[in-house]
Amino acid sequence: MRAVLEHRVGPWLNNTAPPALAAASGALDPIARSLLAVLCRSAYVRLAGSAFVPALDDLPLPPRAWASSSLQCFRYRAGSGGCEGHEDRALLTLIYAPGQPGLQVQDAGGQWRDVELGPKQLLVMAGHALEYATCGLIRSSRHWVVLEGAERRSLAYKLAAQPGATLNLVPALQAAGHDLVAAERRYPQPITYQQLMARFGATHRTANPACKLR
Repeated sequence: MRAVLEHRVGPWLNNTAPPALAAASGALDPIARSLLAVLCRSAYVRLAGSAFVPALDDLPLPPRAWASSSLQCFRYRAGSGGCEGHEDRALLTLIYAPGQPGLQVQDAGGQWRDVELGPKQLLVMAGHALEYATCGLIRSSRHWVVLEGAERRSLAYKLAAQPGATLNLVPALQAAGHDLVAAERRYPQPITYQQLMARFGATHRTANPACKLR
């Protein structure tokens, strides 16, 4: 059995979540944005570091607005079996789980690799939205949780675009010298983030249904 709580930053008058969750979101969001910019500027992708900025939430958030990104708190009880293999739907996922067992990530050769984090380490995984937006240049990270006799607790910050944001990096990728003839058929753009999430939901099982905590 596993428990999942989801927290989004929003209007403080309606926010009943523990203050520590808002603090964690506030700390992880700039890290996620910076890492996304680094990936865009990499020698392989060759985009501007600001390529995704128009799609992300404005900072600070407008009054009475809820954040698009979320912080999820996971608790896998001992003997629960963990979680089946899946890819996350957002742009990036940051995992904080020092000393917690059970997480494995699939490498390019299809092998499952154990991931053990220290107290000052984060695991960064690309999500489906980032793979789609970059026409497959950055592949989403397939992962699962395999537990035997131990419990696992973790935090996962999922950087997401605004629902109405339009993803259309094809012109910029082509200008950077990428040949996208085949990729454009698999990752047609432009597409709104909301449309992409609807497609994802229709074709992927939800591995971790969440209870929303605001």
